[in-house]
Amino acid sequence: GVHYCATCDGRFYKKRTVAVVGSTVKAVHDARYLSELCEKVFVVSAEPVAGLPENCECVIGEPAELVGAPLSGLKVNAGGRYITLPVTGVFVARGFEPNSGLLRGRLELDKKGFVITDRNMKTSAPYVYAAGDIVSKPFRQAVQLLIMPRPESQHVEQAVYRRIAGFQIPSVNGKPHGKRPAGG
Repeated sequence: GVHYCATCDGRFYKKRTVAVVGSTVKAVHDARYLSELCEKVFVVSAEPVAGLPENCECVIGEPAELVGAPLSGLKVNAGGRYITLPVTGVFVARGFEPNSGLLRGRLELDKKGFVITDRNMKTSAPYVYAAGDIVSKPFRQAVQLLIMPRPESQHVEQAVYRRIAGFQIPSVNGKPHGKRPAGG
């Protein structure tokens, strides 16, 4: 498979061969981490990468094609000649730019284009919330939404109920608060 988080998904590739694509500090960090789990790690980079562990090999080139389903290789354009690396996992570590062009001028963004939210995921626009990889914060994993504690994620749910129905759902401790609809 193709992954973007070596520390999250690397354990699925114990004693296997994988590739890390990128030449960033993150790519080197991911390669070192994966080298402790995997039999072999190829680092596919446009430039030489130094300081890699023994079971890591730097391949100068650009990824061209994923081979097989399930994944059995990564075809790399190495200066006009194509080679296929025998890998079952590919970890992309090329840096990250948010795809937030549509939001410019509509929501407050940081210098890099990530959406700024408060601790309740509220953006600068009323009734607009953001979560996951588009949010301005140190760790951007979509999986955070799945593991977010219920009380924290409940702010979004409560705001939607207040807006649509004019009342607030009961709090986590079960005590009702806010207006209730007639007959409710």
